[in-house]
Amino acid sequence: MSMKGFFNPKQTNQHLQTELADFKHQIKRINTLEVHMNRFLKLEPQMGSLIMLKKKLESQPALSNDSSSSQRSAHKNTEQPYTKDMQETARQLHFLKEKVAQLEQIISMQNPRDKKKEAVPYLDIASLVEQSVEKKMAPYLEKMTELDERVSALERSMSLLTEVQVDMLKRTSSLQEEVKLIHQKAALLENAPPPIHIDKFFLDKYEQNNNIGQVGIKELGGALNIGATYGSGAIPKDFTDQIQKDMEELKNAKSDISSDKTKPAQEDKENSSSAFEKEEAYTEVPIFDEDDPKEESV
Repeated sequence: MSMKGFFNPKQTNQHLQTELADFKHQIKRINTLEVHMNRFLKLEPQMGSLIMLKKKLESQPALSNDSSSSQRSAHKNTEQPYTKDMQETARQLHFLKEKVAQLEQIISMQNPRDKKKEAVPYLDIASLVEQSVEKKMAPYLEKMTELDERVSALERSMSLLTEVQVDMLKRTSSLQEEVKLIHQKAALLENAPPPIHIDKFFLDKYEQNNNIGQVGIKELGGALNIGATYGSGAIPKDFTDQIQKDMEELKNAKSDISSDKTKPAQEDKENSSSAFEKEEAYTEVPIFDEDDPKEESV
């Protein structure tokens, strides 16, 4: 059966509706014939019993002339109902034969194509339509299945990509934090004041409870000369003489700078400087490079 036009809303499919109406009419006629055949089957046992009784009566000897009139009348009364039933059965059989002949004539008058269509019950048309639709839709269903599989594969790939993306974001955030810390450290180093290296450091009065850190010294290296050790061994005498000359130059420069001040102030400074020159015992703590092997570390 052609499926063309089944799913086109612009077509009315009038010929299909006509054929379906013919199918319904033929089914009704067949149902009527089936009812008559069922009636005939129900009458068959009665007909068999009547035939048996007739044969039995025919086999019996004829009644004698001296039989009583009562026996004859009884026999006649018994035979009349059976005869009536036989006539009714014959009439029904004749009616059924006429119906069958009419149906055969109608079937013979139809086209072979119509006969082929009538051979298919009306209830099977829906199944045929369903089978045809399934056959037409089979390739589309296969494509839909293939697309579903591909979509599932894409979903799995997307989930993996999402996991990788989350991992990359975590790594990127950690790297950004590290870079931020590096920039902060670099900014601190840039803003930090430059280190000051002191080659020579003199203490006027040194005591054991003095803390070198109080004067801002964080690292201390070189040799420590206290009292009688000055000028012998650890520090060469030439070096100490040079230090004394440098100190004198510093004192002269200091006195020149303060010459414009009042005279009492100058006298006080000169007295203090002279007192400082008279003192011979002092503590010298020179700070040398730690890589210098000539000096002893404290």
